[in-house]
Amino acid sequence: MANDKLIEEIRETFQYDVDCWRENYKEGDEDMRFVVGDSWPAEERKARTDLGRPCLALDELSQYLNQRLNDVRMNKRAIKISPEGSGANDKTAELRSDIIRTIESKGGIQAYIIGYENALQRGIGFWAVSKRYISERSFDQELYVRQIPNARTVYIDPDAKESACADMTHAFIIEDIPKKEFKKRWPRAKSEVDFAEDISEKLSLWFKEKSIQVAEYWKIETKAATLLMYGRKEEPQTVFKEDLAAMGMELGDGGIQTGTGTVPVLRERKSEQRFVRQYITNGVDILEENEWEGRWIPIIPCFGRQYWVDGGGGSKRVVESMIRKARDAQRLHNYIATAKMEAIGQVLKAPYLGYEGQIDGHEDEWRYANKRPLAILLVKPILDATGTAVLPLPQRNQWDPAIQGYEIADESSKRSIQNALGMYNASVGRQDSNVKSGVAIKKLELQSSQGGYHFVDSFDTAIQHTGRILDEMIPHVYDTQREMLIRKPDETAS
Repeated sequence: MANDKLIEEIRETFQYDVDCWRENYKEGDEDMRFVVGDSWPAEERKARTDLGRPCLALDELSQYLNQRLNDVRMNKRAIKISPEGSGANDKTAELRSDIIRTIESKGGIQAYIIGYENALQRGIGFWAVSKRYISERSFDQELYVRQIPNARTVYIDPDAKESACADMTHAFIIEDIPKKEFKKRWPRAKSEVDFAEDISEKLSLWFKEKSIQVAEYWKIETKAATLLMYGRKEEPQTVFKEDLAAMGMELGDGGIQTGTGTVPVLRERKSEQRFVRQYITNGVDILEENEWEGRWIPIIPCFGRQYWVDGGGGSKRVVESMIRKARDAQRLHNYIATAKMEAIGQVLKAPYLGYEGQIDGHEDEWRYANKRPLAILLVKPILDATGTAVLPLPQRNQWDPAIQGYEIADESSKRSIQNALGMYNASVGRQDSNVKSGVAIKKLELQSSQGGYHFVDSFDTAIQHTGRILDEMIPHVYDTQREMLIRKPDETAS
């Protein structure tokens, strides 16, 4: 479908989101290099490799990341619905909790964990709530929590401020699709070959060499409306005036006229109707358009640390991973370990001092003397220049590396890593040499737990918002009589 105004809005909004999130995502990419053990700057690594020098990358961060992540794996969260408002009761709330627990058991828990892992590793992670048909032969749909392994594929409203960005007005989930697959799924849509060269360059964010970027564009649309309160004062109901015709009712002088009579209008006020729509687009065409029955965009972010920092051009959101401030300490740790390795290597590679011409004819043996054990090394005791004088044997230049100094510096770098993470030896099962009593160990364990609690709190906030989205959508998706398996809190099924 062609809609030039909407397409232009999508392009401008996407570019705005990419610009706003660029710095945070760039720092997240740098975090991931440390996670996978690649902490050396590319130029320095190449310079060292070209000279045959080592570049050690010792993993000191994973144990702390795993501790935080596995604590959540072992203590799984569960969404619990509480009754609130007119007509709500414990029985219905319990049933909805059981339905949500069933949804979570079908990959939802894993989606939470992946999002939380991204938050720890790169500062932000995501999951989404979606609906799908139960099978290819069914008209019944079900809700599910969608995994988003690559957080770089999501761009949410950078101006959202509420917890879990519940107030976001738009969001993107992008996917690179091979051109052949794109043509198969949307045969009538335009592809890169359909445009002039200047258009393709203008849409460089969307068209790649071998693929086309397709985006889910989620948007909240609003329109002015009049809210009516009608019925009995004891049990009033509300309806938008604009929806009356679709419900077979109309507003008359005496109130709202229904098929059975006239119901008085108790109150009215100006309001707005809120619609959530999903557009699938390649930046040129609207490939699909879908309506979401809920009030919130069903994309849930899970943040690490969040700051609002004024860099001179206004406050900007900064999101940090768990390891952000430990990167320099980890790099120092790797430098010290590499320097120690090179220093130890110099013990065998220390040069011999001898006279010029003394090893002529025996160059091969001496060339490998620092690399492999040899039974004998031969030299010339007399040279033409010395006449009959016998020369002394070549002497090795002694090298005694300062191993103790390196070890002290290495321990200092490890402490710097722990200070940046807010986690200490006790949190990963190691004994501190200067901590002896059980009380002191317990205090360090508690300090480590509290030092990273903001990550868990952010995770819980994101799951809580997921619960609101699922609870709101249940009546719209599970809207037909059906038989389904539900899970109870004790993991039994009924």
